[in-house]
Amino acid sequence: MPGTRLIVKDPFALLSIETIADVTGALPVLIYRHPGAVLTSYRRMGWHPDIEEIQDAVGASALYDTDAFTDDVHRMGWFWRTCHQIALEQLSQLPQAVVVSHRDLSLADAPAVRTLFDACGLQWSRKAAAEVARWSDPTAANPAPGNRLHVANRLPRGIEDSWRKQLDPADVFRLEQLAGDVLNEVELRRLPL
Repeated sequence: MPGTRLIVKDPFALLSIETIADVTGALPVLIYRHPGAVLTSYRRMGWHPDIEEIQDAVGASALYDTDAFTDDVHRMGWFWRTCHQIALEQLSQLPQAVVVSHRDLSLADAPAVRTLFDACGLQWSRKAAAEVARWSDPTAANPAPGNRLHVANRLPRGIEDSWRKQLDPADVFRLEQLAGDVLNEVELRRLPL
């Protein structure tokens, strides 16, 4: 609706970017994470990529023999790749859309965040500058997420690659083998911060 902001955080939103933009008139901003970071969050929450539902949503072009999936790494590789490939196809129709790396955001300083504000047509403010300064305060407490998906008061500092400590390097390699081509395409489209 006019004058409102809409945030949709769901893998299935990646399948609906074009529709959301058409219906709301919103500027799509895709914040993506490495498939290993997503897998780490799924494991922490006890979730599994919903391959069957994604296949139903995307149709025969993405059909895959689900019995061939060997483990959650294989499932996440396919899941992440499929969702982001469809997102890229839709973003190609929306040249004004913004793609941002979650890692870049977690490392961003005030000039970088201001670049994002400018790309989104948002006005920079003292309040925004103060919030970015708070992010980089080394003395601020930063609670761990535990078994919660989101910790609203968690600062971005120090989380950019924390998922790598929780995954076997062989699993990261496999994920990048399964989804690396699409991850590279997404990274080529990202806004440099």
